[in-house]
Amino acid sequence: DDRIVYSPLFAAGLWRVPATGGVPEEVLSPNTEIGERTFRWPDVWPDGRSILFTAGSLDSPNDYDEASIEVWDPESGERAVLVEGANMARLLPPDRLVYFRDNALYVARIDVAGRRVVETGVPVLEGVIGASSSGAAYFAVAPNGSLVFAPGASNRELSRLVLVEPGDEPRPVDLEPGPLAHPRFSPDGSRLALTIGTGRGGVQGDVWTWSLAEGLLSRLSFDESGGYPRWSPDGLEIAYTGPVGTTILARRTDGSGTARVLVEETPNVAVALPEAWSPDGETVAFTAIGGVTSDIHLARRGGDPRLFEADASSPTFSPDGRWLAYNQPPSGDTSRVFVRPVDGPGKWQASPEAGSYPHWTARSGEILYLGISDPTRGIRAVAVTEEAGGLRLGAPRPRLPDTTSFATSTAPLVNWDVDADGKRFVFVEPLRDDSAGSMVHVILGWGSSLTASSVH
Repeated sequence: DDRIVYSPLFAAGLWRVPATGGVPEEVLSPNTEIGERTFRWPDVWPDGRSILFTAGSLDSPNDYDEASIEVWDPESGERAVLVEGANMARLLPPDRLVYFRDNALYVARIDVAGRRVVETGVPVLEGVIGASSSGAAYFAVAPNGSLVFAPGASNRELSRLVLVEPGDEPRPVDLEPGPLAHPRFSPDGSRLALTIGTGRGGVQGDVWTWSLAEGLLSRLSFDESGGYPRWSPDGLEIAYTGPVGTTILARRTDGSGTARVLVEETPNVAVALPEAWSPDGETVAFTAIGGVTSDIHLARRGGDPRLFEADASSPTFSPDGRWLAYNQPPSGDTSRVFVRPVDGPGKWQASPEAGSYPHWTARSGEILYLGISDPTRGIRAVAVTEEAGGLRLGAPRPRLPDTTSFATSTAPLVNWDVDADGKRFVFVEPLRDDSAGSMVHVILGWGSSLTASSVH
């Protein structure tokens, strides 16, 4: 019917828009109450009406090897699970389903009218690149059966941490590569907190600390389903997303005692991400992910969280605690960095161009942000001066020219940090498969050459 089906955001359902333009409409939404988080990578079923898609869960949103392939009939509203533990499916006419699992393409025979699999899928092509953190697999199938794909090893979450100072070469942190994410400097810059592991809300795993001088790795949390750390201003505690996903916990950095609850489970929120503590340590600003967007909430000790800004993320306090910088909307080329007082009216735009993931440095007093419209995704710095009850924001200046070799973000998760002086950065650098290069392979007539048990 000449309409396009797509998924607009990292945690969204399926939307539809006329190919000639018009108003988008959501046609199928994930049900967070039963653990659904996102529907993505849609394709049109051979009946021209039903939609094939990948369904990701709240339990494993950063590991789509645990996702499922489903089909939905918009007329009847019925959904059917075709394959579990797979992602990124495409249709091979007239009656085959091609999907990705463990660095390989599988093919299963389907009953088109019954919307079901009638012959279990078998691996037919190994060595295809995929990203388990997003569910993307780099292949496409043409209606005539031709195949195009990017060869190489799977790029599962194997990364290292890298320290960068402007004008110097990046210096790898002497920490064993692994599923490392969300590095955060301690207030004095001597240690890093980070997540090791992937999963719920993109933060599953555990919180660890790394001493830069001693090279000592220490485990802080033992929930195996939390992460996304943030140091308290005095460096004595670390806040992180709890195992429920909608709670925020804090533990003492020396490992003593038990975790205390900073934010209770929040209704209609799938994941709560601690982003910043106020300088007095009494308030935590967090990003609340729910459905297709995210909002910023403030939780003061002993009080209930309050909404600070809707359709926004990545809040960061000013050094005096009176202002918050954040980006709005949470992702996309229209995102800009704004500043608002924590209490009271007023709003200022800090990034004239597309920018996101601001950091308000504690000692330099600058706002640093990622230039997301810049092909090199450079870091920009904005000087901030308070005057006459308002703010004067300087023109953005380049601080780091290029961050494209680093995994800086998976909206709205922030995957880099800067120290209190604004001079030293820490990034996550994926260890990519260099053997793949930039080539793609094309196999003409691939579909007609398949047999039930062939592996190429």
